Amino acid sequence: MEARVNEAKKKLLEAGRKAQECKDKAKSDFEADEIKDENKAFQQWAVMNYPQLPTMHNEYQAEDGAYIGALQAHSANEAMEWQEKKNRVYFQKTHGDDQFEKVFVIILPED
Repeated sequence: MEARVNEAKKKLLEAGRKAQECKDKAKSDFEADEIKDENKAFQQWAVMNYPQLPTMHNEYQAEDGAYIGALQAHSANEAMEWQEKKNRVYFQKTHGDDQFEKVFVIILPED
């Protein structure tokens, strides 16, 4: 059972890192886009101009779900601790001033 948790965690970390790299590139391109509509938020811009970001974020979310499932099967307490940690980090990211951290939120076990 622990091997399943470790494999799910490995896949989550890989998907999360790829999604974060994509998000960082999209952020850089968004900031450099001189013809973007200034009223368009990063999330709207990314969907139109960087469609791989929502796709990679969905893959990250799928791996996160698999990790949670593996954790729950292994230890309900560990799964609850992970969910609580994710909720704390999510709240911090979505209630800060950085508009880029408020969307396509990526939280990994090592955060």
